[in-house]
Amino acid sequence: MRFALIDAGVEILNPVQTSARYMEPERLKREFGRDVTFWGGGCDTQMVLPGATPQQVREHVRRRLEILMPGGGFVFSQVHNVMADVPPENVVAMLEAPSNSAATERPPPSLGQVTGRRLVRRKTLIRRCAGRHTGLG
Repeated sequence: MRFALIDAGVEILNPVQTSARYMEPERLKREFGRDVTFWGGGCDTQMVLPGATPQQVREHVRRRLEILMPGGGFVFSQVHNVMADVPPENVVAMLEAPSNSAATERPPPSLGQVTGRRLVRRKTLIRRCAGRHTGLG
């Protein structure tokens, strides 16, 4: 059962509900990071975003980037919707943290470091997603 979704061809997981049981970012990356792209999980919207200070939000996001970014397969996004009780300065801190993180300063992998099969699938997915939103697909 553990690999059923991967065997079925699922390549992207969204949402990445990191506060749910067995969804710890370290575990997800270790066990599935070679086969699945994680779309989300960059910031906890349940506890951290509404209740932390902007500095704590930045530190939380940086830790998530350090866990989920290595080797690729991560699209930064918060876990779920941002609710009305979240201080606006925390939203700004969440959105600015990736551009100010040491984790994002590493150069992207060269094409030689990415398997051809996975690269082709990602390009196809990006084209499909872009087509849905622009009417091109």
